Amino acid sequence: MANLQQLLHGKETAENTKVNGVTLGIFSSPVNGHKIELIANFRSNKKLGNDFIQLSILALDGDYSDNSASRSAICGTCPFKLNGACYAKDQGLTKIKSEYLKGKYKPMDLDVFLAISKNYNIRFGRFGDLSLIPFEVVDSIAQNCKGFTGYTNQWRSSYYDPRFNSIFMLSTVGEKDSKAAFKKYPNARQFKVIKSTENYIDDIKTGFITCPSQKGFLCSDCLLCDGQTAKKATYNIEVKVHGLSYKINRTNKLLKNDKKDL
Repeated sequence: MANLQQLLHGKETAENTKVNGVTLGIFSSPVNGHKIELIANFRSNKKLGNDFIQLSILALDGDYSDNSASRSAICGTCPFKLNGACYAKDQGLTKIKSEYLKGKYKPMDLDVFLAISKNYNIRFGRFGDLSLIPFEVVDSIAQNCKGFTGYTNQWRSSYYDPRFNSIFMLSTVGEKDSKAAFKKYPNARQFKVIKSTENYIDDIKTGFITCPSQKGFLCSDCLLCDGQTAKKATYNIEVKVHGLSYKINRTNKLLKNDKKDL
C-alpha cells in the first residue's frame, strides 16, 4: 500500500529522478586513504537488461590513469589495472567522469536510493571495486534491491573484508589464480577469466559453467553472480577474456604459462 508521501509526490523510481546519476556518499579508500565517492548511474544497458542501476566508485580528483594513487584507491590491486587491460574503463567511463566532474550528479540520501532500488537490479562495480566501500553500505543495498551482480579483485589483499564473499564473486584470472582463491576462501564463489583461445569447461561436475551471456542471456535473465547468496546454484562462472583486441592480447600474455607447474 502506498504511503501518504508517495500519493502526494509519486513513487520513487529511477526514471522520475530525471537525472543520469546521483552520488551516495564519500568514503576513505582502505587501499591508501584517498577519498572516493559512490555513484549510482540510471542509464539502461542492453547487455545487462533495462532494469539495472549501475554503481561505481570514482576518485574525487578525477585521475584515472593506471598508475595514479587515485586509480589505486578505487581499483586496488586488480590485475587488469596492473597490466593495462581493464575493459570497464572503455565502457562509458569518459562520459561518467565528465558529468561527475561538472557536478551533474547530485547527492541523494541513501534511504531514498534504497526505496528506488527495490524495483531494480543492481550492478555493483560498473567501474571500481565496490568492496572498497564499507560493507554495511553495500549490504544494505544488496538486501533492499530486486537482485544484483558483483565482483571483487580485492580478495588477494590484506585489507579485504571477507564478509563481501556473501555478496560478490571472487574475480580470478586463470587456473593458478583460481586455485589460490579456493585455498584462501574455499566456500566463496568465483568468476574466472580464461584465455580467449581456451575451451570452456562448462560442466557442473567440475564446479564451473560458461557465463550464460555467451549463450545469449542478459544479466537480468541470470543473476547468478551474487556471491554466496545464489539460490539457483553453487557453481562458479567462467568467461573468455573480452574487450578491445590489445587488452585481450595482454591478458592472454599474462596467462601464457598459466597451467604450467600446477
